[in-house]
Amino acid sequence: MDTLLVILIIIVIIVAAVGILVMNVIRAIHKIERAASSKAIQLVGDMAQELLSGDVVDLSQELMANQKPRSISDMTSAYAPQLYRDFPDLNVNQLISAAENKLCSALMAIQETSAQGIDNRDDISESASVKENFFGADEHDRPVFLGATPDFAAQIQRHIESRASENKEEYFQRVKIHRTGINSYSKTAGTCVITLQTAIEYLHYIKQNGMIVSGSTQTLEQARYDLSLLYVQDESRLQSSETTAMGVTCPNCGAPVRGLGQRICEYCGSAMQSIDIRIWRMNKFIQS
Repeated sequence: MDTLLVILIIIVIIVAAVGILVMNVIRAIHKIERAASSKAIQLVGDMAQELLSGDVVDLSQELMANQKPRSISDMTSAYAPQLYRDFPDLNVNQLISAAENKLCSALMAIQETSAQGIDNRDDISESASVKENFFGADEHDRPVFLGATPDFAAQIQRHIESRASENKEEYFQRVKIHRTGINSYSKTAGTCVITLQTAIEYLHYIKQNGMIVSGSTQTLEQARYDLSLLYVQDESRLQSSETTAMGVTCPNCGAPVRGLGQRICEYCGSAMQSIDIRIWRMNKFIQS
């Protein structure tokens, strides 16, 4: 009888201990679920499940991919010689830096829900966060001015209005450019177009009614954008009405400037400032 009683007591103690352990595990799970507002925590949870199943290869690759900068198709070395022939005064590195800064201007405009002045905004008047990321300490190393087409501002405004219609607010913080290169360069009768590809890192999240519905305030996101830069070579041969305001004309007689790098007006013979980077315009940006 004494032996049976001891066994029963041991069983009760074991059951109670197991019950307490289970309750603690359940509480811990509930706390983790309440705290799981970031992608990193969700990945940890998935990693735990994969560990139990014995297969963590795919998840590990996903986790590493989220931390590594996106790859880009950089053909700068292939296109730079052609650009230098067409635009002898063009500084490709400065053009790329100015385009990176214009992309940041677009992201900040989306966050601030205002695209006003985006097509006339000077690079050196950007926010402090953008300056810190791209300009550095030396004033002479700052990128040159890069304008924007009306369609660039319209694209930003459409994005802002789309978010507003859903009662959503979009945020881009801790923005950092990893790398940018020329992806393509093409010429038509009226325009020249450079497409850049840039790898970017930021905290990107969307709020709706004060709650985060997408992204994370803690986990950095890696993204890639295609940036289209437009140069008006011959306004008279343009097919799109949205670019008519960007034509280059002689300051003396108003005749269109048709040749790349043309310094003398072919109609009135007046000397003209060489056509350089200042007439390149950011036309659009697309996350790829």
